[in-house]
Amino acid sequence: MWLVPMKRPLALPMPVEPHGPQVEHRLRTDCGPAHPGLFHTIVHQMPTGAFDDSRANRPALGQVLVRAHIRAVAPVIADGALQGHGIIYTLTVRDAVQVAEWLESRGLNVASYTSETGKGRAALEQALLENRVKALVREAVIFLRRTSLPIEPRRQWPAGGMPQYRLSGRIAPDLQAQPGKALCVWGDAGWGGLVRQGKYRDRRFADALVDACVRLVREWNPQPAPAWVACIPSLRHHHLVPDFARRLAAALNLPFHAVLEKTDDRPEQKTMANSTRQARNIDGSLRVVAGVLPTGPVLLVDDMVDSRWTLTVAAWLLRSHGSGDVRPLALAQPGYDT
Repeated sequence: MWLVPMKRPLALPMPVEPHGPQVEHRLRTDCGPAHPGLFHTIVHQMPTGAFDDSRANRPALGQVLVRAHIRAVAPVIADGALQGHGIIYTLTVRDAVQVAEWLESRGLNVASYTSETGKGRAALEQALLENRVKALVREAVIFLRRTSLPIEPRRQWPAGGMPQYRLSGRIAPDLQAQPGKALCVWGDAGWGGLVRQGKYRDRRFADALVDACVRLVREWNPQPAPAWVACIPSLRHHHLVPDFARRLAAALNLPFHAVLEKTDDRPEQKTMANSTRQARNIDGSLRVVAGVLPTGPVLLVDDMVDSRWTLTVAAWLLRSHGSGDVRPLALAQPGYDT
């Protein structure tokens, strides 16, 4: 069950993927845009080691996730909608302290549990595992930097096809991208702010994002494992993504090959009105420049994944020219302030 900033719960099948499209659709439909920087999580079944296990990036059965504004979350909890015991994630340490104090004033046995808690952390963890406290309130950055988001491959070309590539109908399974990963939501309190800073202020993605993606790939452990790295090119930010992909490849001890190029500059995907127009915007805009592609599976890197059409076309091109499986990896998926 998912709790939203309303007086009633919103039911969804469990277990669920925290950033799955069905969840986004239900939240947008029932609640409107939610605050992208705040994640509120309640764990009904607390697995041992949940506090510090960086591999726990999928919810256990009985775990729920909420996106909401902080001032809307607390009244829902205090009104009795909170079942079981768990963790509440807020945007900042200050918010964590304020929410904990507010809930305590309403008679709930909760405590703030943040990066500033100090030596009392172990005792609070044990109290929650033994159900001696209702909830711990923690800043979201810790949770957000331990999650990743799925990139589901497209299986079919858009209505009307891709005329310049002469493609239509279903995408042959051996020419599709494989399921991929995105590191964060654009602008969120985890890595999203650093992605935005790198793209528009520094014009270079921070080494911390390279390290985060290395951890993501190692924990993800896609099989067969990538043997080389490629990236989506851009005429607008010519060096941004290739520079990041080269540094990531080096950190993964893999070769980087710039095998794709843009044929012409197109408007950004986020400016397109719908998915079909986004597909047409990509049609004919990419091509393979290498005569013979490296063998083996490839990790295909981009900074943003929005419509997934760019990754779909790039994967089709790479597979059509003899590459192995294509695993997309993006730094961010769009948020509400993209």
